[in-house]
Amino acid sequence: MALAAVVLLAVLWFGLRWAMKETGISTSQEERVEQTAAVMDSIRSIGQWELAYIDTNVQVDTVARRWLGLVKDKLQRRYYGRVSVGIDMRRLPEEWCVRKEDTVWVTLPDVCLLDSNFIDESRTELVLSEDDDLEADKTMKQAMLERARQKMIDAALTPKVSSDARRLATDRMSERFRAIGYEKVVVEFK
Repeated sequence: MALAAVVLLAVLWFGLRWAMKETGISTSQEERVEQTAAVMDSIRSIGQWELAYIDTNVQVDTVARRWLGLVKDKLQRRYYGRVSVGIDMRRLPEEWCVRKEDTVWVTLPDVCLLDSNFIDESRTELVLSEDDDLEADKTMKQAMLERARQKMIDAALTPKVSSDARRLATDRMSERFRAIGYEKVVVEFK
């Protein structure tokens, strides 16, 4: 009777291990460590991870004075762009992921502007021009473009957008590491 019980337990144990292996459920710490390394490599290879984007437009104007300041010429342009906000995964620190038992501590670079060349100059509209020479002035155009760029960044990179992007990154990282068996995932931003 005791021998039959031992044989039955052994058959159940091997059957359960086989069933867990077929369903992909990991039972050993070594398998989880191997999966973690693969996940870490895939995360590092993301490059720039876009978490949010803001389609925006701004109007910029300028006034040029000529003839001893007596004549004022106005120039107004509307600029359009798509500002991408996310995490540049190429800036990950060397020790960005630390594992201990069932907990993973992940340190990510902070949310930032992913591309500084986001203004679509082909969509720029001339709103008002009182002087053709002012409109053709390249330094004036460049100065207005830079002012438009800064206005768009200020409008797009708000604390709410940054907070939402951090929360989304935290959720995605937690999902990835929980999928391979870690119960607790702590995500911090540098």
